[in-house]
This record gives sequence, structure tokens and C-alpha cells, in this order.
Amino acid sequence: MMILGAARRHTLARAPLLPASPSDHTMVMPLPVPRLSIDMLDDLPEDGTRYELLEGVLLVTPAPSFAHQVVASRLLVTLSEALRGTGATVVAIGAIQRGKYTQLQPDVLVCPPGVRPTATWRDMRDWWLAVEVLSPSSRLYDREVKRGAY
Repeated sequence: MMILGAARRHTLARAPLLPASPSDHTMVMPLPVPRLSIDMLDDLPEDGTRYELLEGVLLVTPAPSFAHQVVASRLLVTLSEALRGTGATVVAIGAIQRGKYTQLQPDVLVCPPGVRPTATWRDMRDWWLAVEVLSPSSRLYDREVKRGAY
């Protein structure tokens, strides 16, 4: 046992000491991110900014541009014409709520037949289609973050 201990000390004594990178000494402290609920989202100002929640994390994007709205409007008209007579409803902008901490606002939302005009977004559980028109300001959220939630 004594020989093994001596051999270890000897080996470590001759080990080269490599310079440490600064990241090895960086202390990281997590920043607490508040978890918001849909009820809290309803209290935010109506200032033209789009506020959405994904698992309690606030997603903020600027109001849609004119070109963005033109694309969404044309898609809404085309879908409405294609679905005429089916009882489905096409709206822009809709809201999809899941649980207490997720509310997303697709640019175009197709609801199946039977959804009453008096229904609230909280009441809706089934959708046929949710469409996001990509914009430079929201492309990352739409493709990477919101896609999985839909």
C-alpha cells in the first residue's frame, strides 16, 4: 500500500501543468425567469405588440408588418373559399391556449365545424390548422420555438 501511494505521488509530481482556460474559472449563476400565466398575459397593455406565452415564458414580437398582414389576409381568403360549405371557420389572428401557461397566436387559425361564435379561446381544444407567416422579427420563434407547441 505504501509503494502504491509513493508511485502515485511520484507520477503526479511529474505531470505537466497545463494552463487553465478562463471558462474553467467562470462562475455561472442562473437568472430566474418569471413564469407567467395566461391570466397575467391578459393584464399586459394592448400596445400593438404581440405577447404570447410558451410554458410560462413570455414571447414578445413587434406588431405584424403590412406585408405580413397582406400574406395572412390572402391566405385567410383562400382557405375560407376552399372550406366554404364545410362548417369550418377561418380566423386571423387566433389564439391557442394549452393549460395555464401557454397561449400562442397563429396568424391564421382554422377551427372545425361546431365552434360557436360565442366560444372563448379557452374553450377551444381542436383546430384543423394553425399558420404562422414568417417575418424577419419572428422567424426564430415561429420555426424553432412555437412549431413544437402546435
